[in-house]
Amino acid sequence: MVNILRFMVLFWVLISSASASVGFKEINLTTQTLHPLNIAVWYPAKEQKKTTTIAANKLFIGSQVSLNAEPISSGQHAHPLIVLSHGYSGSWRNLSWLAYELSSLGYIVAAPTHHDPLSSTQRNNQPAQLWLRPQELSMTIDAVLTDRSLSKLIDKDKIAAIGHSLGGWTVLSLAGAKFDTRQFQQDCRTHSYLKACQLMNQLGLDQPEFIQPTRDERVKAVVTLDAGLTRGMTTESLQQFQLPILVIGAGNVASNREVKLESGHMQPFLPKQTSTFVFIFDATHFSFIQTCKPLTKGLWCQNGYQRDREEIHREVTYLTLGFLTKLWSNNPVQLQDKF
Repeated sequence: MVNILRFMVLFWVLISSASASVGFKEINLTTQTLHPLNIAVWYPAKEQKKTTTIAANKLFIGSQVSLNAEPISSGQHAHPLIVLSHGYSGSWRNLSWLAYELSSLGYIVAAPTHHDPLSSTQRNNQPAQLWLRPQELSMTIDAVLTDRSLSKLIDKDKIAAIGHSLGGWTVLSLAGAKFDTRQFQQDCRTHSYLKACQLMNQLGLDQPEFIQPTRDERVKAVVTLDAGLTRGMTTESLQQFQLPILVIGAGNVASNREVKLESGHMQPFLPKQTSTFVFIFDATHFSFIQTCKPLTKGLWCQNGYQRDREEIHREVTYLTLGFLTKLWSNNPVQLQDKF
């Protein structure tokens, strides 16, 4: 708790009054995977009168952005880059709320839509290839660092990865944690009620490609949001995890997603000096995705007992910004006072 308060104090000290709107663009890459990789990018942009709503549908509230607007520099300092990884069978829209908040405060944020089963990018009857997820994040970094309008504005020494659910596993893999399929299968004999164990066949977790190294040395920090598949990460790779990491878990969950058995599983193994654990006990697993429209019901729209989703989002934003700002405080991003 003391560390979190320090994060918050430093965050507020570093806030400036610089004003920017949020620019948005999409990049479509031709890859060797199943489909072209669709990447959404948010960035600080010059003010424009006309805005467009993105990421809205019959369930979720979207946000107002300036399409293909001219980006702005952060003056003396380049913008850090954040890559986002969504949960199983989702899309870049799931974490669009966080991307909007971070970009409005001076970060450039990019999020691909992974090729998961049941997602809009997955063709019928094609096998799951979830081991491609870390590679797709690396391709996303490549795409933004070579983008004609954004590449010169990015601080290449300040790249972080944030992932929710299966996206948490994705960014852990990208940062050097190793998944052992046999270890996971063995663990599921004991914890067969866990959601990830129930999806083992559908996720194709017995495929040998999962053990291939996927470390991207450009990534310097990691944030996980109620990460999944953590029990398959080897103890050795977690103990040797070298990057600063913020682990945020949801405490108000069903019995098949116990926080102590997922995010909490990593706590005894990750190095104490570089890891921070925060469990939000009134958050559900889906509290980390978009805000639902009023009166919308269903699994995706379940909230905590005590607070609405917007308030939980604000807490997650504060925690994430505090973590990154403290980490990079020797050359801070210029933040807009909007909270």
